[in-house]
Amino acid sequence: MSSSPAAGNFKVVCLFHENMTGTVHVLDPSVSLPHDQAFYDSETRTEAAALLNDVDHMQSMQHGSGNSVIVGGGEVISTPGGSDTLSVMRFTHQAITVHVGETVEWTNVDSVTPHTITFGTEPPNPIPPSPNVTVDADGARHGTITSKSDSVHSGFIQAAPQDRIGLAQAPPGVTRFRVTFTKPGYYPYKCALHDLLGMKGVVHVIP
Repeated sequence: MSSSPAAGNFKVVCLFHENMTGTVHVLDPSVSLPHDQAFYDSETRTEAAALLNDVDHMQSMQHGSGNSVIVGGGEVISTPGGSDTLSVMRFTHQAITVHVGETVEWTNVDSVTPHTITFGTEPPNPIPPSPNVTVDADGARHGTITSKSDSVHSGFIQAAPQDRIGLAQAPPGVTRFRVTFTKPGYYPYKCALHDLLGMKGVVHVIP
């Protein structure tokens, strides 16, 4: 807090979620506040309920083939104070069954939040992919698991930042990750960023 507060309108941003912004209106001490804390608490509950009950973001989580897993989900919503973001910290089809030799593809449909697909040991730095991950011709990252002891990590998969006038275009984001399984077994995985929130899954590979 500043030692010399001043009245004015101050923008608040989340440096990690670049579309998450707001505005704080600071009034002179002689001016009465328009609302009390109970009002803002009620507004927060109402907005949270509206976001969680908004079903249109679920439509984007229904595409893909039988070997596809949607990673998260989300949307950006305009507000009078800036922007709100909604993110679903889950893998759809948290348990998926495939045959030996088949490939599973994960796709991040969240407009803001990065996620990872991490099998085995979590790396100290979750941003880059593990060294055993390659890049397919269409830009998707690709790993191969040959043993239940293998560690394969996607690195961050997320959409490119929104382009703005006067700035160079951002390169396409890496939003897809594939893993080919060569041995039967159960292969648990997680998002290294959100596993404590329950963002985990398992691939059951059968002969």
